[in-house]
Amino acid sequence: MDAIRQEIIHLRNNLRNLAHSLLDRLHDIHDAVKDQGKATRESYSAQQAQRKSEPTVVKVIESVVTRKDSADKKQESDYQDLTLFWQRLTFWAVFGYAALTGYQACLTRRVIRDSEESFKKTLCQMQAQTKAMTDTLGESRKQTEIARQQLEATTRPWLSAELLVTGPITFENDGVHVRYAVKSINYGHSPAMNVNFMPKTVNQTHWFGDLKNPMEQQICPEHAPLIRWGETIFQGKDFTERFDIPLGGDEVNRILPQHPDNWVNLQVVGCVEYMTTPVSPDIKRTFFFYDVEQITGTGQAGPVIRGVPVPANQVVFIRNSHIGANAY
Repeated sequence: MDAIRQEIIHLRNNLRNLAHSLLDRLHDIHDAVKDQGKATRESYSAQQAQRKSEPTVVKVIESVVTRKDSADKKQESDYQDLTLFWQRLTFWAVFGYAALTGYQACLTRRVIRDSEESFKKTLCQMQAQTKAMTDTLGESRKQTEIARQQLEATTRPWLSAELLVTGPITFENDGVHVRYAVKSINYGHSPAMNVNFMPKTVNQTHWFGDLKNPMEQQICPEHAPLIRWGETIFQGKDFTERFDIPLGGDEVNRILPQHPDNWVNLQVVGCVEYMTTPVSPDIKRTFFFYDVEQITGTGQAGPVIRGVPVPANQVVFIRNSHIGANAY
């Protein structure tokens, strides 16, 4: 675009210089004609004055004077013709200068228009190329992310979560005690670091596992702070931790809709949280969801009755999903 602009300026300067040269030449001709005419007029005036001051001469001399007057008239006519020629020449010079100026303006506009069209075309091509490059880059990033996820899936740790009975269910002053342990096995290909178990005993209406349900999200929120402490479980190894966290009396005494008043629908929900490296930017989780019931006299599993303790050998944890469900 700068090269085109410089070319336009150069062309404009050349045309302007040509026009100025033509006007200077015309001015020189005008001055020469004007000087010649002035000299002729002065000579004619001097002769007329001299003729008036001389005495009357013979007719022969009058004849000579008559011829001289004819010559002077012819010279005056030539001067008038030359003046007319100059006026016409001046008109055509001005007309030519105006035409030259108009041609210069038209040429300039045409060059600018062609330059703008060329610039717009080039800009459109650049925008199309940029879009194509952006699309290609986006596709490359998607492929890179897929490859990264596949690589991570084959090299990262994967932890399971299993609930084990460790004691009886008792009703005490601070609430109901459900004694259990969470066991986790690393089925992956690298150590799981900063491993933490996040369980909670609840009394709620869910009979079947609803993975990542609101209760689980309260216990294990997706955007929790990064873990900076915990156990390390190497590949093929396991870790077990015991828990005895009471469920408060108000929660135990809460009567659930569409359930008998003496039922306590106990459940243990939560997750195993861990990291793939000590400085990993995200947290990995495996959720678990268990119903807590007892073996009745008929040998079938049934709900826990409020206020009635359950021996450890009659406590049963019913998993609502397979081990390691909803791991990510």
